[in-house]
Amino acid sequence: VVDLGADKIWRYRVTTTSDGKNQIEKIGSADTPLGWGPRHMAIKNNTAYVIFELETRIGVYQIDPLMGNLKFVSALPTVSGKCNLTTVHYTRYMSHYIILLNFIAAIDGKPQYGAEIAVHPNGKWLYVSNRGHGPLCVYHIDENAGDNLTLHQVLV
Repeated sequence: VVDLGADKIWRYRVTTTSDGKNQIEKIGSADTPLGWGPRHMAIKNNTAYVIFELETRIGVYQIDPLMGNLKFVSALPTVSGKCNLTTVHYTRYMSHYIILLNFIAAIDGKPQYGAEIAVHPNGKWLYVSNRGHGPLCVYHIDENAGDNLTLHQVLV
């Protein structure tokens, strides 16, 4: 489950109790880059594709089929264009002060945000949308190359 505010992807286990009720248990998480804001996730086989709202990128993660752990593989941009510095945050992380700079992609001066992600039922296509004037991107999922993505078409 993606968590935009915490920049994490949480893992849960669902079990059935002896009385037939489902029980949900949080069992772990995977960190995503600070400030990227994971928005939605689509899964195909052992690959998770995550759309980041604040960074307009797709994160590709391999899923361990036994434990469900996620391993970051790559990140691909969903828009091309100029990035504008929008905010500066000072925060404390692990007893250090760090500066977080948020850059939002812009097309014709209008901010762009990652919105939705979905795998086609045939498993060969990944659809990604952006809020703003951003494009709808269609990626081909190459099953012969570890579910790598190739940009196929951009609809503006």
